[in-house]
Amino acid sequence: MTNFVQFHKQLLLDFSMDISNELKAGFTTLSDAGSELMFSELNASFPKLFISALFEYNNERFYFLIDAKIIYALSNRMLGGSGQIETRPQGLFTEAEQFFATFFVEGLAKRYAKLGQTVTLIRIENTENSSLPFFPEQVVYHLHADAFLGENPIGAIHICSAERSGR
Repeated sequence: MTNFVQFHKQLLLDFSMDISNELKAGFTTLSDAGSELMFSELNASFPKLFISALFEYNNERFYFLIDAKIIYALSNRMLGGSGQIETRPQGLFTEAEQFFATFFVEGLAKRYAKLGQTVTLIRIENTENSSLPFFPEQVVYHLHADAFLGENPIGAIHICSAERSGR
């Protein structure tokens, strides 16, 4: 698990710098020490509105769950706003938010490649069409990172991983 945590902390640090440079804004993440939990326990703690991405590299899956508030705030910033969420998040994303979510996930894939792991994007989903990437009883590595725009908290990013069974 140590390699998983260290690698993904570095990935998030580098990626947050990429986003900050693109948006000319102070986007940062603060990661925890990582944990191992059954996926069902983790799934119960996830935000209700999100974008998720499932990547694969050498028979290992990496599942990113991005709080919708991050997408709302950063897409607002991308469009020239202050990054403040002006309305209560709804279940569906606007076209601009969906565009930014895709940009965000593609940026993660590019960052993996820059760190020497060319991942395959299996799927991008949102709250409306999500499926489970792991069995409920499967133990997964988990890294939780709070996200900030400037000093304002804007949600969390969860990264989970487990080796695929049967290979």
